Amino acid sequence: MIEEIINGINYRLNEETLTAEVTEKSGGYEGTIIIPETVVFNDVTYRVTTIGEWAFCGCQSLTSIIIPNSVMTIGSRAFQNCTSLSFITIPNSVTSIEAWAFADCRSLTSIAIPDSVTSIGGGTFSGCSKLTGIAIPDSVTVLGGGVFFDCTSLISITLPNSVKSIRDMAFYDCRSLTSITIPNSVKSIGERAFEGCKSLTTITIPNSVKMIGDYAFIGCSSLTAITIPDSVTIIGEGAFYRCSSLTAVAIPNSVITIGKGAFSTCSSLTSITIPDSVTSIGKGAFAGCERLTSIVVAEGNTMYDSRQNCHAIIQTGTDALICGCQSTTIPNGVKSIEQWAFMDYKTLTSITIPNSVTAIRNGVFKNCSSLTSVTVPNSITSIGHEAFYRCSSLTAIAIPNSVITVKDSAFYGCESLTSIIIGNRVTSIEDYAFDGCKKLTSITLPDSVTSVGECAFYNCESLTAITIPESLEVLGESAFGNCSSLTAITYQGTIAQWEEIILQDDWNNEVPAKVVHCTDGDVEI
Repeated sequence: MIEEIINGINYRLNEETLTAEVTEKSGGYEGTIIIPETVVFNDVTYRVTTIGEWAFCGCQSLTSIIIPNSVMTIGSRAFQNCTSLSFITIPNSVTSIEAWAFADCRSLTSIAIPDSVTSIGGGTFSGCSKLTGIAIPDSVTVLGGGVFFDCTSLISITLPNSVKSIRDMAFYDCRSLTSITIPNSVKSIGERAFEGCKSLTTITIPNSVKMIGDYAFIGCSSLTAITIPDSVTIIGEGAFYRCSSLTAVAIPNSVITIGKGAFSTCSSLTSITIPDSVTSIGKGAFAGCERLTSIVVAEGNTMYDSRQNCHAIIQTGTDALICGCQSTTIPNGVKSIEQWAFMDYKTLTSITIPNSVTAIRNGVFKNCSSLTSVTVPNSITSIGHEAFYRCSSLTAIAIPNSVITVKDSAFYGCESLTSIIIGNRVTSIEDYAFDGCKKLTSITLPDSVTSVGECAFYNCESLTAITIPESLEVLGESAFGNCSSLTAITYQGTIAQWEEIILQDDWNNEVPAKVVHCTDGDVEI
């Protein structure tokens, strides 16, 4: 190989094939560049067939370029970050445009792709923020992942019948995209393919598609309707997450799997029917669908049911309630309420939990900001992490004697909570359990408690008194941090016992109390 600058352009010359590749040049290129079909060096003629990797990358003063009909390949990142390049014509000789070739060409408004091109690599037009439209010829069979990533001005696009899949992040953050035609050749829609396409109002998925990838349509906030064909068997994790304008969706009888959080925070969705075919529903599949009033599971479904017209999805074999709504009546016989089952249902005001339930899993009532009352029956043995997180209207809670541990952040941000009864079998109050319970004025920890975690009562700014049992062994860092009204701390053991407790140096961070009252005297803080 020979490296040589000829007429201001740097080439890599192949003496065996008599071909030339345009390569990057020290100091870069600027203005208008005309690439010839052939170059002569030492009386030998070389045909220019390739624009190499990084050839014009970062040439921000490059305004236009003429590519000859001899070029067959435009290499990866060849024109990346050519921010002044507004238009380019690709000749009919080119068959392959490699990854990131025109990425971040922020002045590029249009580009003509000839019928000769069969492959467009990943991220090719990523960051081309002024590109409004593009025609993909029928010759193209491969569109790489992220090919139009962050093309924020792209309005419409038609994909040819030759394309077999829409790959991961293909149209990520194409926020101006209002219409797209997906051909019948497409068999799969990749992960995050249309994430953030905020202007997309409707989309029809053809009968050829078998899988909708994880987070494929996340954040498509203007999407009001979508047609899912009978060919689809998998709706991926978070596939329609935050599609807040989606009012209705029909899940066909072909679907086997609905992934975790698939329709989470579809806040305009009012009803859902689960067909016979569904055998797997991920956690929080419909969490945050705050207007959901009707949930029906087809009677022929052997894995799930909505018994007694309860408007919930119950896993038949385990009697676990995996999804509820504001109309849900939890039927007797349900044994557990699973993770995120009622999360983000901001209009839910009350719920009755039957005595058959033994477990409230993580985040079940998280962000149920209108929930004012809930009765936790004596059958409950576990209340999960963030179970009542930011239930800001909840005024009272009684934790039954059957519960052993108050999990981390279980009642975080319950700022209206004025009364807490902690059962006499609770041994551990974990980190941030009651953080931000601003109206809580006093609390007595039962004799069973051995551990109070980090920031367990942090920001309980109305808390004036706390009684700590003799059983306590561990008091976490900032357990009462920012409890700006806490003046009375009573410990039911001796001074010697108090001093044996494993303390962090700042367990009492920003607490106005000056002493801990023990049974045999006071200890200064």
